[in-house]
Amino acid sequence: RLNADGQAWYAMAASPPVLRRRIGHDGVQTIEQQQLPLGLLPEVGFSGDRMDLAMGDVLLVATDGILEVCRQDGEEFGRDRLEQMLVLSAAQPLAALAQEILSKVRRFGPQTDDQTLLLIRRSAPSPVRMAAFAEAAAGNSA
Repeated sequence: RLNADGQAWYAMAASPPVLRRRIGHDGVQTIEQQQLPLGLLPEVGFSGDRMDLAMGDVLLVATDGILEVCRQDGEEFGRDRLEQMLVLSAAQPLAALAQEILSKVRRFGPQTDDQTLLLIRRSAPSPVRMAAFAEAAAGNSA
């Protein structure tokens, strides 16, 4: 869940790490939690955590189908390449960043698994969105 104030709540459920590019900081923060995959066992729930996102922060999640793409020599695309791309290109529009990542992965090696990429950037709400939020909130309190 991502609140308008920048609070993000998450649970990993054995997903690959979330990569976070923070505005005004060097490098990429890696967010990991050791948990069982969703649906593997009759798990009652998953523990979660919270982070505060600043304006411009970018979150990236890539499935193992992206991280484990292999070249002919057996080297995987890996998290380091993804982190480097995020550091160099986080200011791009998210659609352009996603296209750049997927293009580089396809050139790196053949796809052998499903590939999912999630990119989120915290940005200031537009006046139109703010009006819609206010209208929805007014409707919920009536």
